[in-house]
Parts: sequence; C-alpha cells; structure tokens
Amino acid sequence: MNCPICDAQLADSAKFCGVCGTPVTPAAPSAPVQPVQPVQAQPESQWNAPQQPAQSAQMPQNQYYGGVNNQPYAAPAQNYYQGYNPQPVNQPQMKMNWFKFLIYFALFAGALMNLSQGFLYLTGSIYETLDGIDSSWVYMLYEDLESADKLYGLLLIAVAVIDIVARFSLAGFKKNGPMLINIAYILPIVSSVIYVIMVSGVVGDLTDATLTSFSSIITGIIFMLANAVYFKKRKHMFVN
Repeated sequence: MNCPICDAQLADSAKFCGVCGTPVTPAAPSAPVQPVQPVQAQPESQWNAPQQPAQSAQMPQNQYYGGVNNQPYAAPAQNYYQGYNPQPVNQPQMKMNWFKFLIYFALFAGALMNLSQGFLYLTGSIYETLDGIDSSWVYMLYEDLESADKLYGLLLIAVAVIDIVARFSLAGFKKNGPMLINIAYILPIVSSVIYVIMVSGVVGDLTDATLTSFSSIITGIIFMLANAVYFKKRKHMFVN
C-alpha cells in the first residue's frame, strides 16, 4: 500500500510511514465478489390466465352460448304470434281468409254504410232516396215518425263507430275482438227491430223503410251466427 501523505511505498502490515511518520491504518481485506445469478424467466402460463377450451365448431341448434364461463343455455321459445295468422304450437293450422276479409273490407264497408244510412235517417233524407218524397211532407202526416227516424239514425252512427273499434281490436288480436264483432252485428238487429216497432205504431202498416230494416235484420242474424261459430274455434288466438 502507499502512504496517504507522501505516497511512499509501504508494506501491507505497516502501521507508520517510514518516510514521514504518518500513522497508517492497514486496509481491511475485501470481501469476495459474489457472482450474479441470472434471473430465470417465469413460464408464460404463470403470468397469463388459463385459456378457455375452444368451443366445438358444431354447436347444437337448440342451444346458445354465453353468460358465466360461456355455458350453454336453452334457446328461446318460438314466437307465439306471427302476423295476422297466429297459431299456437299445440293447435292445428287454421285458415284466416274470413278474418282478413273482415278487417280489410267488411268492417270498413259496414262502418261507411251505417254512417251514411244514419245521416239519411237523422236528416230525413231517406224518403227522398227511396221514393223521391220530401221528408217535411212525410213528417207533416206522421209527426212521431221524425223522432223514430232520428233515434234510428243515431243508433246507426253508433254502429259505425263500433265497426271501426271492432276492426282494430280484431287486427290486434285483442281479447274483446270477437265480442265487439258480435256487438257490431247485434246492435243493428236490435236497432232495426226497435225502428220497425216504432214505425208500425205510427204509420199502421209496413212502409218501404221498414221492409229495408227487415232485410238488414235477416242479414245481421246470418252474419252474427257465422261470426260466433268462426271466432269460437279461434278463441285461443285472441289473448292480447
């Protein structure tokens, strides 16, 4: 080693410098250098989450995959209603031609006819339409006939409104649809019967107007019975 003052060469065990007399502390033996151990890389499987097993390419058609751990679950049930021809799974297929005829034509046409007839009776123009007779002359002969005509006209307008309501209830497969279609045919029958009784009491015989009412009564009864049978077989469709 060397003296820290005069830089003279000294023995390793010397306590004083032989040149300048400076006390010297012998150097401590150095610790052996430990070799650096290389860090081993951890396996990739310890750092990454375990991979999910791949699903088979052929998945059952009646199962869907998802949710917790990608587990299969049952497929949703088939839609109960489809368009204007709803058929439950456990019921046979039924023809819906008459149903479509009602909602696309018959009820609209019936509403238009009842509405026009209602205004004719309400205003007294029905006599000009049938016989070309002025209503004022008719009402001058039969004073109570005007009240009967006005009542019948209001009932026919009410039937026109029910026709439209029944149409949209049937088209939406509402529970009250079949009931409303029956009312739409029963109410004109009841109205015609009331009108015939009132006119017969006032006039004393059957006029052309009452004969027209009789024809509407017969037609209404036929349609009412046909609809009752038809919609009874399809009651399971109207559940909304």
